Amino acid sequence: MPDPRTLAEEEVTAGTCTGVQARELLHRRTVMDFALGEESPGVPLTAGSGVPWFSVSELPAGPALARAWELGLLGPDDLVRDHLPEFTGGGRDAVTVRHPWSHTAPLRAADRAAGGAFDQGWDKLIALICATDADPDRIPGQRAAHLGHAGYLLLGEIVARRSGTAFADFLRTEVTEPLGLSAALGGPPGARVVQVPYLGPAELAARVAAFAVAEGCHGACVAGSCGGAAVAAEVVRTGGLHRGRRLLREETCAALVRARRTPWTRRWACRCGGDSG
Repeated sequence: MPDPRTLAEEEVTAGTCTGVQARELLHRRTVMDFALGEESPGVPLTAGSGVPWFSVSELPAGPALARAWELGLLGPDDLVRDHLPEFTGGGRDAVTVRHPWSHTAPLRAADRAAGGAFDQGWDKLIALICATDADPDRIPGQRAAHLGHAGYLLLGEIVARRSGTAFADFLRTEVTEPLGLSAALGGPPGARVVQVPYLGPAELAARVAAFAVAEGCHGACVAGSCGGAAVAAEVVRTGGLHRGRRLLREETCAALVRARRTPWTRRWACRCGGDSG
């Protein structure tokens, strides 16, 4: 297998990307951890540079939802409308917590609407998702289609209402702090977040990754050093333990990684290079 650092250097030199962060853990040991390139012209990218994780945010958000499950705040088979009454109607009544968690909720239209509304604040964002009709050509749980915003925003709102704590704070106290990570929704307070325009329009990237506490709306994605994502993934893979401290029960971790074969939409299957989730 080619050396990952060599491959990364080649991509940066070719201009495919401006910088790379990489970390690999094996049996709780760090076997690779490096950064190269620039986060902006003249500013080196380091292993500690904060970058938006986008969909990789699910690596710490998933365990946070699992902790909420263990604490009895929600269950995978709970109806979303039982937690969020305003979600009732519009073809959404049969949607359970499991569906947005596994990207099998018929909420593609809501997801598109949410993607352009991050500047409206958290409450209006949730209201928009709950007011958008479900996709008429989808049955909950039958087909998967990646939900970049709506699914986890709904789940975060459920956790917030049931726990009485903002999801950003719940994520911090239940997952990132116990793992020793500074990463947070929208990025660590006061820290600069690197722009990643080649993952989407620069304006959208800035809006999604913004830490807008003044508006009461944390960004939809976690930001921080990408190495932290490896730590979050490793704790689930190894059964919920981190440095001798139990973060999640073994059976909970087993449920999180259980193989599923829900058909993807054709477009997303092509992007992923496969036909199942």
